[in-house]
Amino acid sequence: MKIKLLYVSIITLFLLISLSGTGTACELIDQVLGTESPGLQDKNIENEINKKLTESDLPESTRANLLEALKEKPDLFDDIYSDYAFWEWLTSNQSAAVSDISIAIEIAVKDKFYSAGFIDSLLKLNEEELAALLSNEADLEKNHKEYLENLTESFFKEDILFYIDKQTYSSYFPEDTKKLIYLPEELQSSVKDIIIEAVEAYPLGFVPRHLSKLYIIGNKVKSGNVNDVTAITIDKTIFITNGDKNDEVLYLPVFHHIFNHLLQIKYKELFDSYYEDWVSNNPEKFEYYNYEPYWNDEDKLEMHKDGFITSLSMVDYSEDFAEIATHAFSKDAIFFNSVMDYPGMKQKFELMVAFYNKINPDITLEYFEGISGQELEEIESEPEEVQEDNEIAEIKPITPEEVYGIIENDEDYLIVDVRTEEEYDSGHLEGALLLPVQELEGRLDELPIDKPIIVYCRSGARSRTAATILVENGFKQVYDMGGISDWTAEGYPVIVEE
Repeated sequence: MKIKLLYVSIITLFLLISLSGTGTACELIDQVLGTESPGLQDKNIENEINKKLTESDLPESTRANLLEALKEKPDLFDDIYSDYAFWEWLTSNQSAAVSDISIAIEIAVKDKFYSAGFIDSLLKLNEEELAALLSNEADLEKNHKEYLENLTESFFKEDILFYIDKQTYSSYFPEDTKKLIYLPEELQSSVKDIIIEAVEAYPLGFVPRHLSKLYIIGNKVKSGNVNDVTAITIDKTIFITNGDKNDEVLYLPVFHHIFNHLLQIKYKELFDSYYEDWVSNNPEKFEYYNYEPYWNDEDKLEMHKDGFITSLSMVDYSEDFAEIATHAFSKDAIFFNSVMDYPGMKQKFELMVAFYNKINPDITLEYFEGISGQELEEIESEPEEVQEDNEIAEIKPITPEEVYGIIENDEDYLIVDVRTEEEYDSGHLEGALLLPVQELEGRLDELPIDKPIIVYCRSGARSRTAATILVENGFKQVYDMGGISDWTAEGYPVIVEE
């Protein structure tokens, strides 16, 4: 009950959170790369790379050097295509020589997501030292771990700050002219321990790779026209205040919440790509902002059934996403033991994990099992079974290649696109029936129960929900292709509605 009351007590706190920020290197990366890697396959490497780079702000010289570096190893483009760390390095080293870009590519493909700073550190080695390190992956991994340990130690010592000079503060908040209040010295040590605990919930080096400074001060701040901001992220800096109170327990959830907002800003296009799948788990006709808050325990149970953790979750997509991340990284036992029983919450949790996994592949469902001590197998994407008339109905996975063969051979399958009409019009499989997942349960009588049905969506979340609905309603031949992104990545055609 104490934990529940804690999170209810910070609803008002979080409602005051305000976000700001400028364009970042990773936003540029998202513009260049998008969020899905189509792979080059048999396409011309130079044309494909140019296609991806021409819309970016990368200088022509950088693009030319990248093309030159890939001439002798074009097959490696697939490996670096979705590696955010490599592209972050490239955008921060736009004048890098061909030789350095070539080495950076080689480092990146050894083990994806080596940080930009680590790549820089290796480029400072002499040719012999670097060759020896790259030839021994165990030593390379050891070297990377030491780099992350030093990065984290430096962050703990130098970048968790309880003081900021007036000039620096004014550069962040020019409208805020009130006198600064600092956290009492007797609290600073314990608060720092809480922040360190929060940082250690993430993989080694994850937080300092994205966060340059964390300021913890005593008074709320004024940002733009908004007064009383309790937590805010600007570029790679976070400010957390205690709201003129000395309540230490708030710092853990506040940190996770605002750090998620920092990642939402830094990887904006990636974050935005999950929106449609995310909101498909909300109740029909639900609109963010236009909600009735839940206050008592009985109402909160209904809220959880609807896929929300707190009333803050119903403010907007950004807050909803951040609340899931906050409770997961806070290792909240109530979240893992109780809230995860609800389908909408399960799907949102999986989407949140997918977002973090794109940024750091170490963050998986298994990772949360490790930090929470909870068994999460039941939410993994495995075939689901239900009992129907003494016969087991099973959701069967099917590949884009298999579906393409079915279409080419004109086999008697029904293909159902469970996305929105707008998504469908932008490109769908030949012969696919549009039936948005939100409408599925009310239109089941339109589907032949004795015919095999293939469902797909954009990335796989909605198709899994749709397949489950079909199986639970007696459909025995249900196939889940997942996302159309996998279909297009393999070069199969789509039909675009005019």
